[in-house]
Amino acid sequence: MNFMERLLLSSVVWHSREVIRADETKKEAIKLIACDGIKEVYRNVLQILDEQIVFFLALSILEKKCRMLCEAKTKVEIQEILKPSMPVHTYSGFREGPYHVPEEEMLIWSRLSLEAPLNQTGYKRYMELFSRYFPGEADEILKKISG
Repeated sequence: MNFMERLLLSSVVWHSREVIRADETKKEAIKLIACDGIKEVYRNVLQILDEQIVFFLALSILEKKCRMLCEAKTKVEIQEILKPSMPVHTYSGFREGPYHVPEEEMLIWSRLSLEAPLNQTGYKRYMELFSRYFPGEADEILKKISG
């Protein structure tokens, strides 16, 4: 990770912590829990980047989770935000929760696919997310598979 990328990540963290500290509607205990949550998300993002993941995905995860932590009013909300983003599978597809970050879900599917082949439903969901963030690459891959 280069200097500018680290600076950008640090700026998101710093700004988010300042927003939380300045929020007069939050109790001090919630502010502390939210700031700790930001540290946890930042550590997770640094770990993602250590795995050589594309920077814009890691930045997007950090920005979205930090924004949610800034808006969180309760400890339960903060705990939900900090959980990994996995949707609930229903017979009609996948249902995303209110604290869902699709970029994080895509990375989870990617990691799972390295450990074992995805079933058809998992593969379809992974490719749906992959196509959203990497449309050109997804088209190229799908052409090779079907071609």
